[in-house]
Amino acid sequence: MTVLPEVEGSGLPVLLTGRVAYVRTQANLQVVDLASGEVLEVITPEHPARTVNAAEYQQEFYALPPIDIAAPVTAEIQGTPVVLAPFHVRIPGQGTIAPHEAIELLVVTVDEAQVIWRMVIDLPAWAEPNARAAPTSTVRVVGTSGGMAVLTLSENNRIGPSKRSISFSVDLDSQKVVWERDGFAGAAVSGDIVVGSLQEDEQSREHTLAGMSLSDGVEVWRDEDRHLSSLAVAAGPNWVVTAKNRRTILGSQPGNELVLVQPATGDVVDLLPDAQLGPCLYDAEALIVCAAEEGSEGTAFALDAVTGELLWKLPDADGTRIAPHVTSVWHGLVYGSTADGEVVLEARTGQDVELDPGIAPYLVNEYVGITVPEPSQNGGATPRRPTVHRTIG
Repeated sequence: MTVLPEVEGSGLPVLLTGRVAYVRTQANLQVVDLASGEVLEVITPEHPARTVNAAEYQQEFYALPPIDIAAPVTAEIQGTPVVLAPFHVRIPGQGTIAPHEAIELLVVTVDEAQVIWRMVIDLPAWAEPNARAAPTSTVRVVGTSGGMAVLTLSENNRIGPSKRSISFSVDLDSQKVVWERDGFAGAAVSGDIVVGSLQEDEQSREHTLAGMSLSDGVEVWRDEDRHLSSLAVAAGPNWVVTAKNRRTILGSQPGNELVLVQPATGDVVDLLPDAQLGPCLYDAEALIVCAAEEGSEGTAFALDAVTGELLWKLPDADGTRIAPHVTSVWHGLVYGSTADGEVVLEARTGQDVELDPGIAPYLVNEYVGITVPEPSQNGGATPRRPTVHRTIG
């Protein structure tokens, strides 16, 4: 049995590229052979990466979100496939220049696992950890399109609308930052638009869903009346899913009425009246499957990636079928599990096609499926070892 290096936090910071995995840790990027588990390369930022002891962090800041390490992503630069991996780093002081925080973006060729260039992007003063707050942040590549990439760094020391973020649009050909927007957290990239949560002003706790031009940072549209939650998830290359807000004594809160948002215009299409917002997974072909856990039960549904048409939803209206816990989607198949074991569904119809697959992988490609234990009760502070399973057929 092949295992990958340990991962920390609540997610799975692993990218599959053919027969190789890129594993992101707090401090480096590890290139791993999927057949043997051998670490082929360890690529580190030139500047010290911000790291914390996960167990100590979770013990001290138990009320805050767990460490969140984002997976690397792939892109193309002038026809060359590359891996993008950003890190939150500390730039040492030199001469009269004070130490400061920055993002260091590593750009690595997929085939040779060689760094072809690095970029350092300075961060505002609020990004510096201090003794009064949890010293962690999450930096991720939100998406790429047309030779551009959007990076977002969000602080991890707050919950809810007071969390601060900053986003950058990077031209991968010229290796330059095209624009930056403090107070904007990118969620999805589609064509020339990045959709995300926009802080109304520096002092405001209110956030609004908005769409920015990827090429110049111009605000294209904004949900002025805040009918929609500012929290949104990418739903394949053409759509964003969010929830309509409901008014409470605490202000606007996401409700259980889901909608599709057209990234280019902000136009809204009603989707489901009775489901919570959760992650949406693209099968890399034509289908999107979204799922959300609701207490002891869950909801799962599928969309056509082009039209946004709702194809099926579980549980069904008759109550004869339950929703699986969806772990991954790949080329027309949905992988997941129920209380009765693992299951594979046909993504377009939602029908069961394999009742005893043996595993419910969280990542799949043409060669392997990757499983990993669920995060522990301590918020993912206990490291986990992903396991590699060869695909059949």
